[in-house]
Amino acid sequence: MKSFNPFVLWLMLPLLTPAAFAQTCRTDIAATAPDSRYQIHNNGTVTDKETGLMWKVCAEGQTWSGGGCHGSAATFTWPNALQRAATANSAKDLGYNDWRLPNKNELASLVEERCVSPAINAAVFSNTPSLWFWSSSPYAYASDDAWGVSFNAGGVYNVSKDAPGAVRLVRAGQSFASLPAADTTPDAFQFDAKTHVALSSEVISNAITVRGINAPTTISVQHGEYRINGGGWRSRPSTVNNGDKIEVLHTASDKPNREIITTLTIGGVSAEFKSTTAAPKSELPLIRNIPPRKSPPTAPR
Repeated sequence: MKSFNPFVLWLMLPLLTPAAFAQTCRTDIAATAPDSRYQIHNNGTVTDKETGLMWKVCAEGQTWSGGGCHGSAATFTWPNALQRAATANSAKDLGYNDWRLPNKNELASLVEERCVSPAINAAVFSNTPSLWFWSSSPYAYASDDAWGVSFNAGGVYNVSKDAPGAVRLVRAGQSFASLPAADTTPDAFQFDAKTHVALSSEVISNAITVRGINAPTTISVQHGEYRINGGGWRSRPSTVNNGDKIEVLHTASDKPNREIITTLTIGGVSAEFKSTTAAPKSELPLIRNIPPRKSPPTAPR
């Protein structure tokens, strides 16, 4: 069951109204993210000297040029937000191939608490929209939700993974150089085929275990459903973590000797689950009970 957060409508208001709001900051409160905290590289990136993290100055969808961000930020569902980092890395965006979606604490560290609309250092993060931004952190108490930060006022909340949210990518800075880059491509996996299944029956695969990733990655299915760690069956894309156990379900054909194929894809790696219904009785070998041959009667002597 999807949870509903009472702040969602207020958080999404900037997405629903075209009007822009001018940033407002209280001068009687000390800045929590002052200019001195950041090292600006004049190439579309900035390093937070307190955390060592390097951030993109622009939200995804915006363009860096002339020392600032231009255009409108794109919005993504949570699974697509995770995938956006992989897209940026394939393009070696701004010269790097280890961008990732920040976790909720990293993202919240950018909040400038004395400002709203947007609640960020606007001198450093040029033209930041007052939108909901996704983090990579799933919400533990509702599998359909994930954490994010509203840069309208700086709140940290859980929202449905289907909701629209902006994306700001991050990478490890110099002080985090020893941390591994996000790996969202799992080891290969396979399902055992099932044969002689009953017509129109529900067929469940063997469970496979996701291995070889160190960050959440996307999962999707074609012509069937899947479940994670014994939870509810689902057909829509979602995300999985290393060590999760996945099963696949489909309905067998209503005709004999027919194959059904379901394809599961995790982080770009796919495998097929196949089931074949039993052959019709007419195709089964016939075994006849032939009575023993009787010997002819012996003539009397």
